[in-house]
Amino acid sequence: MNNKTTFLVAKNDFMSGMSRVLDIASTRNKRIYNTSKSGDEADKKAILNDWYMIGNDIRGAYEQFKKENKAQA
Repeated sequence: MNNKTTFLVAKNDFMSGMSRVLDIASTRNKRIYNTSKSGDEADKKAILNDWYMIGNDIRGAYEQFKKENKAQA
């Protein structure tokens, strides 16, 4: 189960880091972040992603609850 979100986080790996060191004009910054056409669209995407993660938490808690109660029965 996915327990973290990377919606507004830059891609972080060794090659991306090395290329950013060499990118003096900062041309890569536009490609590594998620973009939206407007602030409203970015807000909608972020809220949808937040609710998706909340749903994952609820599903995980429910599955854990079922396991614990099955063991007690």
